[in-house]
Amino acid sequence: NIYKPISLHSSGLNLYKPISLHSSGLNLYKPISLHSSGLNLYKPISLHSSGLNIYKPISLHSSGLNLYKPISLHS
Repeated sequence: NIYKPISLHSSGLNLYKPISLHSSGLNLYKPISLHSSGLNLYKPISLHSSGLNIYKPISLHSSGLNLYKPISLHS
């Protein structure tokens, strides 16, 4: 699995956590709510049969910060 959790502020919260899918080694990602605003830190996009996971970065507040960078997971 190739990805790195990113800390939010000094709280050390992980913006996402990996979830194993079957035994193929593919990972799905579960959105985690930020504070009580209910905002999703990222949105999982289609899982291709090629074994690549594609994730769309979402901006946080008006800072324009990306919560994570899209990373290709090779099967």
